[in-house]
Amino acid sequence: MKVRFLLWSLSSLGIVLALAIAFAYAPQSMRRIGLIYLIFGVLSGMAFGRLAREFELNRSRFLPVIAFVVVLIGGTQLAWASFQQLKAARSQQIENDPEQLAMLNLAEEMASDDPELVERYRQERRNLQPRFNDYLKFRYSKIGKSAENLSIVFWSLELICAATLASLMVWRTPLASDTTTKEIET
Repeated sequence: MKVRFLLWSLSSLGIVLALAIAFAYAPQSMRRIGLIYLIFGVLSGMAFGRLAREFELNRSRFLPVIAFVVVLIGGTQLAWASFQQLKAARSQQIENDPEQLAMLNLAEEMASDDPELVERYRQERRNLQPRFNDYLKFRYSKIGKSAENLSIVFWSLELICAATLASLMVWRTPLASDTTTKEIET
């Protein structure tokens, strides 16, 4: 039983990481806020349930908990892979026009007396050399300016919703112990 549970956990992790990479390269129309993580959670939950039946696992409180954690890991990988794509695109932009970054550096040095101008140049630099937080702000900027400031909160909510959905699907999946109990009752 422990070996099957371990195999299920590792297989689930592998499937979720593969889904995360596939979703990171999904068409832009699928990458809508909320939609991509909900679909990710549903597909993960379906895969986890199917694997649990294949490995003939008994119903356990650990299955949904493991599913929740694995989807959190996979969702983080999905966001990280998307961030890496944005970073690569911006690096390509710098490669195509290397003078752009040099001009920005020069302008930033010259404006060191004006804090407002320095902040504007720093924002330009973040556009060219984004960090993960900048990616999240970019992702949620479509909602509005206030959403940019709460981007980590919105992303966390998307992750938690996807993980909860996957956990519920695993919890509701008929497993080996359910069929055995029903056969004994009849």
